[in-house]
Order: sequence, then C-alpha cells, then structure tokens
Amino acid sequence: MALFRLGRRGPCQQDGEGKMIHQKLPLPVQEAFDIHTEAGSAAAPTAGLSASSDPTLAARRDGLALFLLALTYATLRYQVGKGVPWADWPIYTVNKALGVAVLGLIAVGLIRVVARRITRLGEHFALAGQAMVAHCVLSLALLQPAYFPKFFAEGKLTGPASLALLSGVAALIAFRASRTQAQRWSLENRMRVAGAIAFTAGLHAALPGTGTWLAFEAWPLNLPPITLIAFIVGICTACLPWLRAR
Repeated sequence: MALFRLGRRGPCQQDGEGKMIHQKLPLPVQEAFDIHTEAGSAAAPTAGLSASSDPTLAARRDGLALFLLALTYATLRYQVGKGVPWADWPIYTVNKALGVAVLGLIAVGLIRVVARRITRLGEHFALAGQAMVAHCVLSLALLQPAYFPKFFAEGKLTGPASLALLSGVAALIAFRASRTQAQRWSLENRMRVAGAIAFTAGLHAALPGTGTWLAFEAWPLNLPPITLIAFIVGICTACLPWLRAR
C-alpha cells in the first residue's frame, strides 16, 4: 500500500523501493502551500522571543516613544516658546514630529541591528515609511508662505527650498524602491541604503533652516532647531551601517 506524507514542498508518496517522491500540485494550490509554509517558517523563530527582541513589537514601541518625544519637543519649542497658535498644533507641530520620527525610527532600527538586539530592519523601516507618507501629505497641505515664509521669495520657492523638496522626493522614491527590492539584498546592503535615505532626509530638513542654527539667542527656550537635530541624526545614522561592518 502506498504511503503518503506531507512534506515542506507538499504531499509525498513512497514508491516501491521505499523512496519518497514529491507529488506536484496544481500551480495555484502549490503557491498557496508555499506561502503558508514560508509564513510558518518565518513566524517560528520569533515565537519565543521577548518584547525586546521581537522586531515588530520593538518597532511599534520605538515608533510610539520617538513620536511622543518629538511631539513634546516640538510643542515646547513652537507653541510654548515661539508662540505659534495652538490652532496650528494638529497639523503644523504634529507634522514636524512625524518628520523627526522618520529619522528616529531608521536610526533606532539600525542601532538595534548593530547591537544585535534584532536581526532585521524591515519592521522599523516599514513604520518609518508610513510616517514619511503622512509627513509628505501634511507638508504639501502646509506649503504656503504663512507657514514657511523662508521657503518663498516674491511668491516663488527659494533655491534652498527647492533643493529641500527635491531631496525629500528623492528620499521617498529611494524608500519605495528599496521596499520592492530589499528581498534581493543582504542585510548589510539594506542597512547602507537605509543610512543613505536617512542622510537624504536629514539634508531635506536642513537646507531651508541653516540660517538659524547659529542664532543661539533666537532659540525659543534655548531649544535647538529641529532642522539642526534632524541633520545631525541623518549624518550619524548614515554612519551606523559601517560600524556593523567592522
């Protein structure tokens, strides 16, 4: 009597010599079986991980903490220190916190990989992408002289503002491209691309705001500009992949 068994690639049947022969399934059934098998294999290694080592939980926890920290800082600097109306808080201030959270998520994800606390970057990167899309949508809604007077001169975008928008678009395109191609890359290459995106995003934040970086007396509550913080984080994040390589 023929013996059947369910293997990793599908059902198997034992021949007359006792060898197990893989039975080919119809293509749709085989694809569904492969997806289910791969999903089970991917989930198995993380089944016993703690919250600190589970990449998904770590990314969500880091994202929430970074956003709340950035939002608190932005609220203190703009609403409390600079006197920006509270009516602008839901979009203007929250948007600045989202931008910082994007860089922070990439940076913290890379730090965790370098420290070998997690073994992949995808969860932090995906969450950063969601924050990046939200930041882009809100930025387009706010792109007017009333909110960003330094971006405009005689009704047109200034040179630094144009370069800032161009670098922001470049970071978004690079992010989307990396998400579709990342499965083909090694972890080291993924980290380097993430670092490059972080540097580009930091440059995007820095270009329109460099003129206020050294005006220490103009810092509300002596808090440094968010553009300066973003640029420093972008540079440091770009260096992190090379630390792991060493």
